[in-house]
Amino acid sequence: MAPFTSPTTSADFDLLRSVHRERLGETIARSVAHALRDLAQVVDVIDMTEGRGIEGARAHALAAARLREGLLGQIALLEAFALSDRQRITPLAMADVADTAVQLARRAIGPSAVTLSVAVPRTLPPAIGIAGDVAEAIYAVVVNAIDAVRIRGGGEVRITGRLDADAVVVVVEDNGPGVPAMLAEGERLFEPTVVAGQPVQGIGLPVARELVRRHGGELSLVPGDGPGAQFVLRLPLWRRVAASRSGA
Repeated sequence: MAPFTSPTTSADFDLLRSVHRERLGETIARSVAHALRDLAQVVDVIDMTEGRGIEGARAHALAAARLREGLLGQIALLEAFALSDRQRITPLAMADVADTAVQLARRAIGPSAVTLSVAVPRTLPPAIGIAGDVAEAIYAVVVNAIDAVRIRGGGEVRITGRLDADAVVVVVEDNGPGVPAMLAEGERLFEPTVVAGQPVQGIGLPVARELVRRHGGELSLVPGDGPGAQFVLRLPLWRRVAASRSGA
């Protein structure tokens, strides 16, 4: 069966999303398992340092703080993704949403020659959306960039953010080999490959674009002269949407 275009129908999108969420769930499970192993080691440190003088007390306090931070981080990760279907549309702090997506992406790549850097200002005004859905979209684009730079044995993926008129913009760019012309033409890279009625490849970008569009935004590939690829994700500002609703 030939690839189908952007999943504009609910049936197409539901099929893609179910496959993508299944793969995402596997990554989250590995991430949480890895984090819990790390936290178990922290508990051992707490046990060993308890009641061992001033230096032991300091080490004990640091380990306890690390345990608390680690647990809160995993709770935030699970809440962002596992409960996304039950979340409401809210004002989004894009720095927090991007951090959640990148945290999971770091777990996905494991030890690797891929460098991830994030520079999404916390001073950006809030965008509109469901946090889990937007984080899933950013995660899918970041993982796509990671896969691209891995082709060259390693590289850099940068996630930045800015304000552009009435939208918050998140840019994911890499220094990989770039998007092949045949995929860039007509934006075919946003079309999944389907075999026997099931999507098997190229799922992340189509899902990410549809999630963003369902928030009134857009995800696009920006042509560039140099190596690598640049994807731009735009979401409407919360204040713009709130104002339009209040005036309706």
